[in-house]
Amino acid sequence: MKKVIICSVSIGLVLIIGVAALVLALIPVNKNTLIDLPNKIYIMNELTKNNYEEAAYVLNDKKEKEVDMLESIYRAFNDGFGQRLLTAIFRGEVNDKIEANYDRPTGTANRILKNLSSDEKFTVVFYYNIPRTIEVEGRDPYEYQYLFFEVDNSDEFAYKTIGVSVSASLGTSPSYLTYNYSYSAKVNLKGVYDYIWSLPYFAK
Repeated sequence: MKKVIICSVSIGLVLIIGVAALVLALIPVNKNTLIDLPNKIYIMNELTKNNYEEAAYVLNDKKEKEVDMLESIYRAFNDGFGQRLLTAIFRGEVNDKIEANYDRPTGTANRILKNLSSDEKFTVVFYYNIPRTIEVEGRDPYEYQYLFFEVDNSDEFAYKTIGVSVSASLGTSPSYLTYNYSYSAKVNLKGVYDYIWSLPYFAK
């Protein structure tokens, strides 16, 4: 009788642990709650350098044919932040959130390259018709209309800087975008990279 009870308890515990692991494996954490869907997306690299006035391939939510592509890039961007709770626990990353930062300009520390000489990376710029706000503790809220970051073929979660600015010097000069404020987050943007390569302009 004791063996039956012990066996039943053991099976029950295994089932409980299994169900708990399944639930933890399904719950998403560290989602993007701060960066909104943009009105325009500029995509820059070597392939766009000489083909457009702004040295960027542009998707605009005012153009019906481009809305789905713009929204798909944003969805891939959001997906890059999501980890499952179980994975985050094992990696010790449960509390990793998007952080707002004020970066005092020192040398090239507040620059993000436009990647106009690279066909292995892209620089992606989100533009907002209505300014968004970034709030850094101890400083007045800062309004921005441009948000920019690099994407590449790396298939792993890593800390990435996402610069924000009230303006952005698109075009070939200078070869970088500057910011004083930024977001930082552990994110995997491989999905954005893959989707950009699937766009008709880049896939040809």
